[in-house]
Amino acid sequence: NLEPTEIGLYRFPQIAEVRFILSVEVSLIYSQNNRTHRNHLVLLLPSLEVAKKLQSELKKGSRVVTYAFQIKAWKPHKIIPRNKKLRLAPIFVYKM
Repeated sequence: NLEPTEIGLYRFPQIAEVRFILSVEVSLIYSQNNRTHRNHLVLLLPSLEVAKKLQSELKKGSRVVTYAFQIKAWKPHKIIPRNKKLRLAPIFVYKM
């Protein structure tokens, strides 16, 4: 579980020297001129309160992806487990 340190920064209690910035990826998918376009935005969030506001304002069916941390206030739709061999952290997928 992440705990706040400085403004906008969090840490895992087990790894005190490493800081994390809350971030989410938002994928925008739309059609134009008979072509499908996908834009991916990475949003840096200053606090868990902002994460809650983002969740309340996203369109139903929207998906948000986080890497290495779970947003405490949200329930993940899917969790892709950590891959120790490739040194990858877990990925959390949320569906609004």
